[in-house]
Parts: sequence; structure tokens; C-alpha cells
Amino acid sequence: MSKKINYEIVGNFDDSQKNVHIKCLNSIHSIIYSNDNIDIDFLKKIIIKNKKIISCSFYWVWGDYKAKWSASFGYDREVHYTVWEQVSYTGSDHKTYYKKEPVTKTKIVTDWKPANGSDDGDFKEHCYSGSFFEKDTPIFFETLNLPVEGDKFDSKKYDLIDEYFYTENQIISRVNSAVGGKIQNQVINNNAQGDRHKDWRVNYNLSNIKTAKVSFPIAVSDLEFNKKKYKLIYTVDEKNITGIFPHQELPISLTQEKESEQLHLSRYKGIYLFLPVFLLFFNVSIQNRGIAGIGIGWTVFLSLLYACYVWLYYKQLIADKLKLYQDTISKILSERIDKL
Repeated sequence: MSKKINYEIVGNFDDSQKNVHIKCLNSIHSIIYSNDNIDIDFLKKIIIKNKKIISCSFYWVWGDYKAKWSASFGYDREVHYTVWEQVSYTGSDHKTYYKKEPVTKTKIVTDWKPANGSDDGDFKEHCYSGSFFEKDTPIFFETLNLPVEGDKFDSKKYDLIDEYFYTENQIISRVNSAVGGKIQNQVINNNAQGDRHKDWRVNYNLSNIKTAKVSFPIAVSDLEFNKKKYKLIYTVDEKNITGIFPHQELPISLTQEKESEQLHLSRYKGIYLFLPVFLLFFNVSIQNRGIAGIGIGWTVFLSLLYACYVWLYYKQLIADKLKLYQDTISKILSERIDKL
């Protein structure tokens, strides 16, 4: 039985022009932060325009579940067994002979036992339910930290009100399908026994279902950089900084990309030296033993040491390059925010 809560939960936010621009810049910063091939001027020179704050429509759906399950639980045990193996020995005449002797070995055997039972618990799931993004829903909507309580809805803070596309019953049906995997994992975690398990079958029913509408602020801005247009979808609430560029690729700097490629390839310089040295001296060592072998061993060891040094050296250069990029765009972000 579904009980509808008769109020909306509203995500609170500051709708001032400055705050929206700050959130937009923060979103761009978070998206490009870990990719030092992005043109470093992107954040510095991008033009923000045509921003719209949309009251996006979500549903919270929560309630209880009752499940019946069956599975097979495996219990491991050690089994000792004897095999006859051929062993060699030297006789009194100094010749090598072979004979078979019993050898005790150990293996692990799993005893499988069927089991069944029942489980109960609760669930809570949110679901986008509006029409604005219905055909192309941003994937980060699935991980939004939606509020569970909020202020009274104020339509004046929004440029667009996202109408509900799905009815409450349709949303409950969608959530019923979506939570199946989570409930199954919960049942397994609650009831798994033995050393291993398999053949799980879980049937569940939802009950005491409650729903609440959630109005959550999402911003859409048109951006322009080097005469190319982008569209950014991002959150403007206080707790989340995330967003996506849904259809366009981000601008890659060919210079930065080439530098990264060269650094990654340079890591292998030491290995390129080590391999021919190793093969050369390995061939020599087959023909010459003794003292020469010691020198060969040290040469191979030092070549390997050099290869490791080169690898670590360029690995650090790659890390330094990323840190310099991150420090630079963080400085750019700070400067742009200060100028707002």
C-alpha cells in the first residue's frame, strides 16, 4: 500500500548570479582536474552565458521488503591422500636408480549443502521523474545526494519548472525493478554461510511503500571557448559540485598531449637499454663461466638498477606535470571567482 507524503522536499540554494557562476566554474574545475591534457586556457577564457536554473523533479521512494531465499553453502575440509611418486637415489656403485615411494598430499574438498530461509529489511531509492531530461538523463543524477527535508517551494528562484513525466505508480514500478539487485545483495550479505556460496534465488515483495516529491536545483549553462560551444549541466546546491558536458568533447591541447605522451614513452628508455645488455651478456655467460660470470652478473644488475631509476624518474615527472596543471587551474579558478 502506497502512502503519498503531501509535501515537496526542496533543495535549498543561493540563486544569485555570482553563486551560479561560481558553481559553474567549480563544476568545470572538477571535471577537468585530473586530465592534464585539457587546454589550460579552457577554464581561464571560457565564456558563461544563457544560464538556466531548473527545478528538476525527483521522487524518494522507501519502504520495507520481505524476501524468501534459497542457496547452496560450501564448507571446505582438508583431505589427505597418498600417491606413489618416482624418486631417484644413488646406489653403492655410484649409479643413479629410480624407485616409487608413497607420498602423502593434501587437497581441499568442498561439501555443498542446500539451505533456504527468509529475510526482511528496508530500502530507500531516488529516481528522476521529470520531462526536461527524460530523453537524455545525466548519469550523475543517479548519485545525487538529494535532501530528505527542505524549505517551502519557491518558484521565483527557478527559470524553469520541470514537470513530472511519470505518475507516482509508474515511479514505484520503476523503483521495484531498480532495487532488485540491491535487495538481493543485502539478502546475501545477511545470510551467507560457510566458506563459499552459490545458486542464490531471491524472491521479494515490497510493502509499506511511501513516496515524496523532491525539487532539486540543476543548472544548465551555454559555454563558449575558441568559437566552439559547449553545454554544461551541473548542480547548484551547496553540497554537490559535479556536472557533465553531455555531447561535446573537451578541448585537448596538442602541446600538452604530446608532452604527456613523450613522458610516458620515456619511462621505457631504461628498459630499452637493459634488454640488449641482458641478452648480450646472457649469451656470453653461456660460453664463459667463473670470474667472467661475476662481472656479467654485476653489469646486468646495474643495468636493471638503471632501468628502474629511469622508470621512477619519469613517473615522478609525470606526477609533477599533473600537479603543476592542477595547481595552475586551481589558481585560475580562484582568480576568476575573485573577479566576479
